[in-house]
Amino acid sequence: MTGEQIKLPYSMQPGTGNFSLLPGLTYTWQRKFSGGIQMNANIRTGRNKFNYRWGHEANLGSWISYNWNTWLSNSIRSELMVSEKITGFDSEIAGQRLTDPAADINNYGGSRASLLGGINILLPSGKLKGLRISAEYGLPFYQNLNGLQMTLKSTFYTSIQYGF
Repeated sequence: MTGEQIKLPYSMQPGTGNFSLLPGLTYTWQRKFSGGIQMNANIRTGRNKFNYRWGHEANLGSWISYNWNTWLSNSIRSELMVSEKITGFDSEIAGQRLTDPAADINNYGGSRASLLGGINILLPSGKLKGLRISAEYGLPFYQNLNGLQMTLKSTFYTSIQYGF
């Protein structure tokens, strides 16, 4: 069986094709209440060999948590994400933009703000001492995305960590 080879859209490529700078800064404090603020970015260094560059990204987050005791805490977190659209274009992908929205550089980037609540459980004793189980659920309260993109309805994160 033979067929035409079609290059997949930008979001389906295995990488961006260039290097990125990933600066970040975090400030935290801890008492009965604890919290912090974190800023990080993804700065693209230039266009790739196909003549396009993914947009720069910036994220700002802040959180506060309350320690009910040594093993249980709740948290509330806000996050803001801002992303530029793609600049330049890959001529092999751009030709598909009329039939595939993911092939249009104008359908990338935008901004979103979300509010999330979570719970953390740290097992304080026994054979599983040091095991941390976390869950967090969030909803966006602001979304302004470029072009045709899927909006975020909600998020749910879980993690299991073990410290020794």
